Amino acid sequence: MDARLLLFLVVAAVVAAAGAVLHARKRARVRDERGRLFAAVQPLFTDVSVTQDDVSFPVLTGSRAGHRWRLEPIVDSLTFRKLPVLWLAVTCYAELEVRAPVSVLLRPTGNEFYSPNARYQHRLPLPDGCPEHARAAAAEPVGDVELGAVTELLDADRTKEVVLSARGLRVVRQVTEAESGPYRVGRRVDLGAPVLPAAEIAELCDVLLATVTDRQAVAR
Repeated sequence: MDARLLLFLVVAAVVAAAGAVLHARKRARVRDERGRLFAAVQPLFTDVSVTQDDVSFPVLTGSRAGHRWRLEPIVDSLTFRKLPVLWLAVTCYAELEVRAPVSVLLRPTGNEFYSPNARYQHRLPLPDGCPEHARAAAAEPVGDVELGAVTELLDADRTKEVVLSARGLRVVRQVTEAESGPYRVGRRVDLGAPVLPAAEIAELCDVLLATVTDRQAVAR
């Protein structure tokens, strides 16, 4: 074999190996950074389980105030001409007297893949205090629906959706937005390494819990 060709192959192999090592290290760093998303909020729950798929953001499940909870991050990069967003879906599981699932979606774009709102064909009046740029709908005709304490979240800029069903209550809120520079230049989604504040999540859970408790009390 020609000496120059051999040297080229050796250098190429070394470069490829070094690149693979750097890539593996970067993925490990990203996984570790994203894995700290729930570091501050885990003490809010008991029987906690945190699962993480490769470099994705983790999902937390646990118990609080007699209910099971699920905190699930959602990476949304599908909305045209908008920066990618990291949402957090907080679900309080409970058996509720609800005739049909109800969704109130704020600032709908038609690209909310995580929301059932577009599939619900029965439009509802917007709750009091809800911004006009929203869509309230149910899976079946249900008349007016009283959401209770969770209604106060509809006026918050970071709230995206409230879903009420017989299985419980879910709120979707914004955690962070992607850095504009890397996304504008190379369509690289950089959502950083957010850590959810315990006080904020505790307050959010309390609002969901108040709504669930009130609805269960009325049903008795």
